[in-house]
Amino acid sequence: MSSRQNHYNHLLSLLHKHRRRRRAIQQIHCHLLILDQRIGTLALWNSIVKHYALSELPRDAVSLFKYLKNRSNPCSFDSFTYSYLAKACANMERADVGNQLHCLTIKVGFDDHVHVQTALVNMYADAGCLVEAKNVFDGMPERNLVTWNVLLTGFVKWGEVGRARAVFDEMPEKNVVSWTGLIDGYTRVNRFDEALGLFQRMVVREGIKPTEVTLLAVFPSIWNVGSVEFCQMVHAYGEKSGLNMLDVRVMNCLIDAYSKSGSIGSAWRVFEDIVDEKRNLVSWTSIISGFAMHGMAAEALDCYKRMESKGVKPNSITFLSVLSACSHGGLVVEGVEFYRKMVDDYGIAPKMKHFGTLIDMLGREGRLEEAEEIALGIPNEIGNVVLWRTLLGACSFHGNVEIGERVTRRVMELERKYGGDYVLLSNIFSAAGRFVDSERVRREMDHRNASKLPGITLSNSRENL
Repeated sequence: MSSRQNHYNHLLSLLHKHRRRRRAIQQIHCHLLILDQRIGTLALWNSIVKHYALSELPRDAVSLFKYLKNRSNPCSFDSFTYSYLAKACANMERADVGNQLHCLTIKVGFDDHVHVQTALVNMYADAGCLVEAKNVFDGMPERNLVTWNVLLTGFVKWGEVGRARAVFDEMPEKNVVSWTGLIDGYTRVNRFDEALGLFQRMVVREGIKPTEVTLLAVFPSIWNVGSVEFCQMVHAYGEKSGLNMLDVRVMNCLIDAYSKSGSIGSAWRVFEDIVDEKRNLVSWTSIISGFAMHGMAAEALDCYKRMESKGVKPNSITFLSVLSACSHGGLVVEGVEFYRKMVDDYGIAPKMKHFGTLIDMLGREGRLEEAEEIALGIPNEIGNVVLWRTLLGACSFHGNVEIGERVTRRVMELERKYGGDYVLLSNIFSAAGRFVDSERVRREMDHRNASKLPGITLSNSRENL
């Protein structure tokens, strides 16, 4: 074997070994620029173009292509080059550059190459140019299963589920990617029953084995419908196929699905089945959230303590679940301490939902002054009228006229057209025997033509936080 071939094999080996390391690829790129007259083969250049196309700076792939195309001894590019460039254009989100590439592929004779044209369909679909994607697809003399799936998932990505279903029904053959793509599409547009029906048809009637991606796609439909039966079916399949042990994401989603379907006992059993070394923050947060939504505050806090003892660091979502558990369980002292721990010990900046839960928790217990003080300290870019309405509802419940008036002024500074705010303040005045003030507020509501939406109650406003 010649030294040139040895050098070529060595560089190709380095490219494959360091394909995820940008600096290493750039060093090999520079090496080739110096020595490309001797060893700059297309396979090497394609490997570098592919790396750049899939990296955070896909424009480097296009720049390299232009250099290779315009030098004195230009490369004769192959289907791999153009396919990688199409992916680079998709990742750049530059449909205009992609259109130029499309024209070039026609000019150099790749207009009937299935892999290149499939890459172009994917490029246009990723960019949201669905008409162009369909035109390329329709013009292909040959298509494979990947081509069909690319068009289907492209329609799904942009919410065109009807068009995705038309592609699905027309496909000469389907695989698990096709079924998963359409299930995901129905889930994305909140057509949960259709997603579950398709999943059942896929598994029971067609005998196609779902992957972990399929299960992750169908879980949101399961917990939105609240179907324990589907939870059990997916759980059993995961156990039989080994997906539960293989992918902790499936187990985490099972915890969520069981919790949201009303079976917290099953959620707990799934959590306990996850081996310690595979339990991650999502696992712990999911079960804490499950206990919180079922009003099991003590269990939620116990799980949090166990999590900390394992050295798992909580995030803002974990603390939101713990605060929610404390709020619904009436554990105000514990809730305030967890809020302090979140801010002071972990340096997590509270978001609107954290503030809302804390205000709701204090308001439920009648600690209105503290709740008002927290509301006043919320940055303007985070706070909104919902937080003040939560406090106003607490003032109404506890009959606190003084704070209720101040809170109402804050609400009115943000929004004056919601009749429920006037009604609450009017009721506060009435309960305190201040009927003249109550009537004045009612007249003000009529004068401003504030909307009175039926069915809005204090409990509803709290649930919508």
